[in-house]
Amino acid sequence: MTTYNTVFSFIIKKIINTENNIFFSNYDNKDSVDFIYKSVFLSFDNKYLINGKKIYFYANKFKFLKDAFSCFTIKENKEEELLDYFCKIQRTYHTLNRFVYKYKYKNAKIVVNKDMELNQINEGDKNIICIYQEGVKYLFKLYDILKIINISLSNSYDFFSEKLCIKNPYNNIPLKKNTLYYIHFYLIEHPGLLLKINFIDLFLKFHSCHFNLTNFLSKYEHLLREHTIHNYIKNTVDEDLYKDLLVMIYNFNKNRNENKKIKINREYPKKKILEIFKPYLLLYIKSKYLLIKNVKNKALFDLNRKLSSFQDFNPNFSRKKITYVKNNVNNKVKIVKVIEDYNSNHIQFNKCDNTNFLNNHLTYKYIHYVINNNIFMYDDYSDTDEENSVTNYTDYVDEIDEIDEIDE
Repeated sequence: MTTYNTVFSFIIKKIINTENNIFFSNYDNKDSVDFIYKSVFLSFDNKYLINGKKIYFYANKFKFLKDAFSCFTIKENKEEELLDYFCKIQRTYHTLNRFVYKYKYKNAKIVVNKDMELNQINEGDKNIICIYQEGVKYLFKLYDILKIINISLSNSYDFFSEKLCIKNPYNNIPLKKNTLYYIHFYLIEHPGLLLKINFIDLFLKFHSCHFNLTNFLSKYEHLLREHTIHNYIKNTVDEDLYKDLLVMIYNFNKNRNENKKIKINREYPKKKILEIFKPYLLLYIKSKYLLIKNVKNKALFDLNRKLSSFQDFNPNFSRKKITYVKNNVNNKVKIVKVIEDYNSNHIQFNKCDNTNFLNNHLTYKYIHYVINNNIFMYDDYSDTDEENSVTNYTDYVDEIDEIDEIDE
């Protein structure tokens, strides 16, 4: 016997007065409720035994209502009155629920009153969300709870989405759907927050699917893949990104003339080269793993164009420069200082042509990107192929010559 069934049955008894039955000796024929409705609502209390436990036949009250409408005694213009009784019971049930919830909520203790940075927060403060679970309260900064939601929705493995249900990090209990709606209503009531928090997009799209994870993944898998790629570039360790970088440059170089190749000095600081090439690497990963073909081909096209511009701007990028500073001492020329440096001059990634900026809102053209032999050849690499590509390119960069300059 569940609490829900017990309470609902109790309300039925009080409103329909099912205990005043024509078959009982104390039947009062002055009762205002028709016996037909009494008999129908009595069926809600039907139970059966499983392992010695009494189980309600109708675990779902709406299934009960559906069966009641199909009952032959209700067919003759009695559906509307039956529905009125059911709605009255429903209103009473929800009123009691709200009263009990408010009482429990008001008297619940706050067990977490610090944000994720261990700063003290208070219920009622600006942008503070209170989550009521298991009879206690948990306080969150809105920014923190949205970040938890975003991490759950963008979770992936090897660029394949593996959505996680959104949980309270303090007790690992999933958030109820009404809590998710409460967070959404809070955002709608404070529209300024929608502009300030830049990772709110996934949560809003999740709401558009009525917080259904299956529908969310089915409808927005292409966007989730793009979020996964951005997270990969942002969170992956430098060593792995550097290997991806070598594969990218190897692919770019393999069908180009020697004087048009990008050559990276092995001694050039990895951290600095990653800072420069991360935007290019993002395009490269998109060209491999995006799900929409035309967007994927566009990423490959843009990558080829930008890498070509990068090479044309400074073919000697990353080459080492050794400068000898000489001085005349006692009529003898001596080297007093040796300066080692790298050629780090490079084109800006976001440099673009804005000549049509004021008019590009008037017309449009659909561009279909087709990859052919003249545009940056792309192969689907296995793990072994990528390891070989890294090895081949590492051997290749060793051939770079150093440039010596002497300052008099």
